[in-house]
This record gives sequence, structure tokens and C-alpha cells, in this order.
Amino acid sequence: MKIVVLFVCLLFLLNDISAQSWDEYLKKRAVKIDSLENLGDSVYGRLKSFRLIMVGEMHGTNEPAEFVTGLAKLITKKEDSVLIGIEAPADLIGNFIENSTEINLKESVFFKTGYNDGRSSEAWLHLISTVSKIPNARLFFFDDSKYYTLNRDSLMYINIKNQMKAHPKWKVITLTGNIHNKLIPYNEKITTGTYLVSDKDLNLSKRICSINHMFQKGTMMNNRGKGLELSEVDNGESVFSQFKFENYLVVDGSEKNFSSFLYTRNVTASKMTTITQSSPK
Repeated sequence: MKIVVLFVCLLFLLNDISAQSWDEYLKKRAVKIDSLENLGDSVYGRLKSFRLIMVGEMHGTNEPAEFVTGLAKLITKKEDSVLIGIEAPADLIGNFIENSTEINLKESVFFKTGYNDGRSSEAWLHLISTVSKIPNARLFFFDDSKYYTLNRDSLMYINIKNQMKAHPKWKVITLTGNIHNKLIPYNEKITTGTYLVSDKDLNLSKRICSINHMFQKGTMMNNRGKGLELSEVDNGESVFSQFKFENYLVVDGSEKNFSSFLYTRNVTASKMTTITQSSPK
């Protein structure tokens, strides 16, 4: 996972803060987080100006899903309504969309049969179940299991855009893998985030915030080419791990790459609801 360290360096180079010390930068921008599911007003203060907040994760981890749950709770206390979009195929969520009970969610193909990439996790099950009970929050699922041979990111972009246009005054939060929410192309492929930030109709300039989850060490349950497996990760000590806060949010309003990040000292693997089916990459 040394790639995370390289990504951090790239992030700050892109945001042109090389003249500042790392510590001073964090002192100015970092907001302490005591509980990911119960976020404070200071977090809202940093995010209130954005229409779209995209959270990226390594699948099979707990913290990003907990953070999105916390954002849903926080924003519905401060604003009228919020849309929560999940990178799960709507066609595999089944009866839950029409009848949002926990039984229907657990019995859906997505959670009962499983996706072998870490998404069919107890973390996502808890997120969806919790958000479905928040009166002013509405869930939508923007992936599609039938069209993986096409440009998946463009399809997810269209699905997110349609929801945003249908609810023009609602704030939108999405949870995806941490490639899809990048705001620049990745490996010469246009990402969902790139499509959205470039959309002239939505006009999200300065109103889109892409947050990546970063961490020092821990565990995760996902597929790195050898099937779904538990793995340990350790990025070593850095200025981020040595900062005074255990968990914190840094928000930067630029539109380059990821513009912001959620840092947790530890990352923890989420249990899977089942492990039976392989999924496309």
C-alpha cells in the first residue's frame, strides 16, 4: 500500500502547497473527528458549500461507510434533504428499493449472493439500513450489473446526473471505490468524477468535493487479483500519522484529482455478508 504515500505526495503537489510545511497545512485545514457516525458542526462548516460530495474507499473497509452515514445524519439536521448514492447495482438490490426493510436488503442478490470485490460488506449493509431510516434522506443505487462491458464510469455518471437533475436543491453524497471519484482521468480512462466535474449542464465548478480515505495501517477485505481475502496494510509513519488528531478531515476546494481526504489512523476490515460470487473489475 505504499501507493497511498505516492498518492499523498501527488495530491499536495497538485494543490500547490509545497511552500508550506505539512504540519502548518494540517493545522489550518484539518477538522478533528471523534466519531465517524456522529460528526460535528465543524465538519458541516467545511462541506456546506458543496452540492456534490464524493467519498472514495478501498472496498471491504468500515471507515468510509461510517463516514457517509455520519454525513447523512449531519446534513439532514442542517438542510432539508440529502441524496445518498451507493456504487451498487440497482438491479441486484431488488425489493428493497420499493420496500425498504432490512429483511429485503439482506435478501437482495447483492448481499445474499455477494460481490467478490468487498462491496457486499456488513459496513455497506449497515450504511444502507441506517440511512433508509432517516426521514429526510433518500438512497439511490447507480451501478448496473448488466453493462460492465461498456464504459461503466460513464453509466454511473449518467445515473448520478439524473438524480441530481431530479432533485436540484438537494445535496448529494456518493460512495464509490477510490478510482471512480477521482476528478481527473486515471490510466487514460475518464472517471465518474471527471465526467461530473466537466458537465456544463450541472455546472459543479467549486461545488464538487471529492474525498479519499487515507490511513496509516490496519486491515481490509477485498480482491487484489487473488480473490476476496483479508490483508494487512501499513504505510508507515508520516506527517499525517504524526499529526495531533487520530481521525480528521481535510477539505480543499480545488478540482484537481481528489480535492480532500478523510484520514483515520487505523483502517479496519469489514466482514462480508457472504462470499460466493466474483464480480467484474
